[in-house]
Amino acid sequence: MKARISEATGNGINYKIKYMLDPAKLAPGKAKHLILGHLLRHLSTTGLALAHPKIDNWTAEPQDYGRFAEAPGSRFRLLNQVQLFADIDSATLHQLADRIARRNFVAGERLITAGDPGQSMFVMSEGLVSVRIPQGDSELDVAAFSPGDFFGEMSLLTGEPRSATIVAVTDTIAYEIDKTDIEHLLDTCPSAAETLSMAAAERRLSSDKARSSKPPEQIEAERISMAGKILAGMTRFLARKLPKPELAQIGSR
Repeated sequence: MKARISEATGNGINYKIKYMLDPAKLAPGKAKHLILGHLLRHLSTTGLALAHPKIDNWTAEPQDYGRFAEAPGSRFRLLNQVQLFADIDSATLHQLADRIARRNFVAGERLITAGDPGQSMFVMSEGLVSVRIPQGDSELDVAAFSPGDFFGEMSLLTGEPRSATIVAVTDTIAYEIDKTDIEHLLDTCPSAAETLSMAAAERRLSSDKARSSKPPEQIEAERISMAGKILAGMTRFLARKLPKPELAQIGSR
């Protein structure tokens, strides 16, 4: 896919996007929907807004364009959008943001490989990656991640081997959170173990296609059961005694 400047007008700069596809695999209408969707999401993540006609009197707070750079607070804002950390208090999340490492990947480079051992997760900051799962002697492309998405959380929390291969489709920037980072977080806030296990359970169960037809009480019971298993895995992997689970109370909030 290529983007080229088409023209400059009084309202802004117009770009044309050129891409090729195999219509036997993906309908042109669906391809356009996916590409424009990714484009709008990237713009939103960086704080950029589409151009609009100028008006005489208006005010707006300056946008933070530093998501991809090292602007103060950009790492915190990135983590604050991640479902896994939604219930972590701001002070603890700021400490985690100060520790995570920026990783740069070129197009075609593997971030992680299915079956490999892992002790970290990644949060996308810039670019696009492909999610691939083993299928015989090849790999099946099943999804894509863009800025704001995250992956690898089960390896981070429980030490599970990587379940999929992640390959950079474009040059990509992601932030890596490793085992020592999560240990430091739990040392600072031990109760975060239950919060993380519940969030990870929700993420894992969200792919269940039959979930929407289940009674709410069954969905909640499955979430609590899965969270308990993840918490037990965290206890083993992190080799420390975590707070006694009170997952039922968390689930009812």
